[in-house]
Amino acid sequence: QQGGGGGAGPRDVTLFDEEDGEALFWLEIGGTAIRQDFPTERRRVAGGRRGLTVGRSHQVELHVEALDDDASQYVSRDHFRVEPSAGGFFILPLSSNLMWLLRGSDRTELRGNDPLPLLGGDVVQLYTGGGGEPPYAPNSRRTLYWMFYAAAPAE
Repeated sequence: QQGGGGGAGPRDVTLFDEEDGEALFWLEIGGTAIRQDFPTERRRVAGGRRGLTVGRSHQVELHVEALDDDASQYVSRDHFRVEPSAGGFFILPLSSNLMWLLRGSDRTELRGNDPLPLLGGDVVQLYTGGGGEPPYAPNSRRTLYWMFYAAAPAE
């Protein structure tokens, strides 16, 4: 199983979705809000044909152990959902908290019930406090994001 689409990513990774078996995709959490000593191999969550909801109530252990002390206040119980669809994947925001889809140099705010296509290498950036234009303001407290990887098709 290889990381797919959109630039460098984890290679030779085999992840399993607990309900669906082999993963169709995975997300890897990153940013300065992650504790520096949190192991890289524990930063990934897998999704299968039923999709994956990301949030404090879904990856409880990951959010408690990986995030800096006050960063979890910016992660909703149900923050966003990734769903497989015919020919690809899409992301659906579930929270009113600010978040963006980053694809190369393009940034799209995720809001409402509008699903957007999701490609390998896309980044879902979560707002983590501070003033100005989030999440890029000089006084932003930290960064927190999820990188999306599509699994390589079976040969």
